[in-house]
Amino acid sequence: MNVRRRLVIAFVSVAILVLLLYGMVAHRTAIDVGDTEQLHLLYDIAKVEAKTHSVKPDRDTSTLTNHEFSSLIFSQSADGEIKIEKIYDSNLEQLSPTKISAMLINNKNRGIISLNGEKTLWAMAHIPSSEELLLLFYQEHHQRTSAGYESQIVARLIITAFVIIWIATWVALVISKRIVHRLDEQSSALIYQATYDELTSLPNRSSLFKALNEHIALDKTDNDFTILVLDVNRFKEVNDTIGHDNGDKLLKRLAGRFVTSLTSKTRIYRLGGDEFAILFFEQRPSAIKRLIRDIVHMLSKPFTLEGIDLPIDVSIGSASFPRDAHDASSLIKMAEVAMYQAKTQHATFLAYDEKYDPYSIKRLTLMSELRNAMKDQIVLFYQPKADLAKLKTTSVEALVRWLHPEHGLIPPDDFISMAENSGMMNELTLRIIEIAMAQSHEWHKQGLSIQIAINLSVINLLDKNLPQQVQSLLNTYQVDTKLIKFEITENSLMLNPELALSTLKALDEMNISLSIDDFGTGYSSLSYLKRLPVSELKIDRSFVKDMMNDEDDKVIVKSTIELAHNMNCSVVAEGIEDQWTYDYLIELGCDTAQGYYLSRPLPAEQLTQWLKVSRWPPA
Repeated sequence: MNVRRRLVIAFVSVAILVLLLYGMVAHRTAIDVGDTEQLHLLYDIAKVEAKTHSVKPDRDTSTLTNHEFSSLIFSQSADGEIKIEKIYDSNLEQLSPTKISAMLINNKNRGIISLNGEKTLWAMAHIPSSEELLLLFYQEHHQRTSAGYESQIVARLIITAFVIIWIATWVALVISKRIVHRLDEQSSALIYQATYDELTSLPNRSSLFKALNEHIALDKTDNDFTILVLDVNRFKEVNDTIGHDNGDKLLKRLAGRFVTSLTSKTRIYRLGGDEFAILFFEQRPSAIKRLIRDIVHMLSKPFTLEGIDLPIDVSIGSASFPRDAHDASSLIKMAEVAMYQAKTQHATFLAYDEKYDPYSIKRLTLMSELRNAMKDQIVLFYQPKADLAKLKTTSVEALVRWLHPEHGLIPPDDFISMAENSGMMNELTLRIIEIAMAQSHEWHKQGLSIQIAINLSVINLLDKNLPQQVQSLLNTYQVDTKLIKFEITENSLMLNPELALSTLKALDEMNISLSIDDFGTGYSSLSYLKRLPVSELKIDRSFVKDMMNDEDDKVIVKSTIELAHNMNCSVVAEGIEDQWTYDYLIELGCDTAQGYYLSRPLPAEQLTQWLKVSRWPPA
């Protein structure tokens, strides 16, 4: 039942209640008014009749002795004693002097009594020239007159009822219209607040959830879509530099560009803060790439605030339905995971990949299985490194794999971060070192003297017990320290440089070689690097693999080789995939080559066989 109907019913109900109360009061008033009028009339008649008795005092009957009026004559002594002189109607014989005396209390000359069980009006008048008084009574005529008054009241009540009910209905309709209008305005405002962002006027997170659920519910074969989450990079710097008010202005202008620049296949939402979402009714990689290009082009023009040109760029993550997930919450979560990974990697865009998601069901399951896996499921593959001057395989890099009984070989990118986040990295690294030393011992028995390079993480460098644990394993497997090399990345050195340096010096004192991996991608200074007891620099594959097509990469590789040699370090180039790159590195004076051009990483047994037939035999 709507508000207007309820109000009308309420107002009419109140009107009817008022009419009932009014009717009861009116009825009572009608009776009271009728009694008063009739008493006054009866008193006038009584006075007339009293005069008549004075003219003919000796008559035995009265004109009042009929079916309408009854009368009697009495006298009252000085002390108030009542004496009945004459009764003209037998109905009055029950009246005693005492009852008549009670009627005359307070010097009343008219009133109402009950006579023979009926309501009876009486009036009293003095008979002129006499000490006697006349009492006049009347019943039937009063009833008819009172009924007349009641019939008038009923007629008026009917008219009043129509008027009051009409007014109540009209008032109810008018008031309800205003109330409904106000409620509609408030409801619309609440709905807007619940579904739209107040600052940018864009649909909000709630609207996005609703839209996603609606599209997911559509039973169509071509209902594929992609959700993209965008985060403005360095937005906090904008707020801190020019104030939150200007930060809000920037968000409003950014929202305006999104609305005017994006295609009809997109819908833009604000999730909160500096985070936006785009619902894109496509999931083809080519279409998504075009959309990303459009966004980058849209943001290429700086925003001007407070006279400052602010260049804006974003990190974008995406997830697609139904490929990545089948519900709205998971899709948004996955897109956000991809966006944060893009921000971490300083990339503009990344699509969702389970390996980036620390909270995926698969990753959580693998994390719970990792500790037990270290006993017998961790295996090492070995990628050979060739000395370019000797054309000999002098060393290999140990690359860890997880041989899972259900998922098969799991690459390190899928579980190394798990080990770091769960506090198992030191345990995993020691297991890798142990397997590598066991293999070194086995190759030594076969007459192969090959150095094994093992990667250390930042967590390992912060472990003061690492040198002692390494020494214990060297003793256990009787491995010459010259056959072990540890590779570390530049970034891993910068978390706690002094503690990392202390660990590296301890390893160096054990005559274990140290190498800086992925050189050129970190942010360490040369003044810090020269303090490290390292003997080798590895040029990152990102510079090597495309160097034949990119002059900048050529310059970086050449400069790094020269720098390393000037620092008395040897140089390893990883990521070699073709003969031209290999030959050019020899021309540049690179010391060691590593990459698919030589060999992919191989299990120990296969690598042993490879060494027998390779163009780079063991030294």
